[in-house]
Amino acid sequence: LVIDDTLEAAQQRLVETQTQEGGADEWAVTHNSKFGATKDQMICFSKRTTRQRQFFGQKDKLIPEKRPNLVMNGVVIKPSKAVKLVGIWLDEDLSFKVHGAAMVAKGNEWVTTFRRLAQVSKGVGAKYLRRLYIAICLPHVLYGAEVTLAPVQQRERGANRRHDGRAVVKKLASVQLWAARMIVGGMASILYAHADLLPMHLVVDKLLQKAALRYAMLPPTHPLHKAVRNAGLRHVKRHPHPLHFLMNAY
Repeated sequence: LVIDDTLEAAQQRLVETQTQEGGADEWAVTHNSKFGATKDQMICFSKRTTRQRQFFGQKDKLIPEKRPNLVMNGVVIKPSKAVKLVGIWLDEDLSFKVHGAAMVAKGNEWVTTFRRLAQVSKGVGAKYLRRLYIAICLPHVLYGAEVTLAPVQQRERGANRRHDGRAVVKKLASVQLWAARMIVGGMASILYAHADLLPMHLVVDKLLQKAALRYAMLPPTHPLHKAVRNAGLRHVKRHPHPLHFLMNAY
């Protein structure tokens, strides 16, 4: 992660960090390691825009600033719209829309897999399908939810409405409804009660509450301890990050 005033300056600092004396390349040689330059990815987090002239009296458009290519040891690395870091998709605007779409796609994939197991004649029993859904599907689908989704209380207040993930939760509710229909069948209005499943918005809230409790119990020696403590003191109105929503909701 490199921060600078311009994208070109940030890329220059990144190249220097990699190639200078005592840098990452030298470290790789002394530690018998090798970086795969062809697998490197780059993403630019910038809100800067440029004005694009329109013709025939139309109003000019504001488009994102052009992202230059990065040249590292002779390898050209093109900027990506989104990259995956420790299982979470990061996009240029940090809106987590890409990760939300991946969560929904992953849920559909898992439920489709369970559908093959739910055959009437030779399939798995309903109680085992429920256990598989809770133990396997939900942890995989909701991975990173404490970063990408806002707690229920924050969604009800309308805080950060553009990036609170309510559209993702609504789509995931449809996925869970499909899973509940496979577990017990019957009318859609009573599936959760018969399958003994929480509604999706409460499933998300339960997961976020556990994450907030886990963060609150971090020891002072943990790198996140200071950030979690500061986020819990007050809720900022401008540019809040996920920790603000998480620690102020519970």
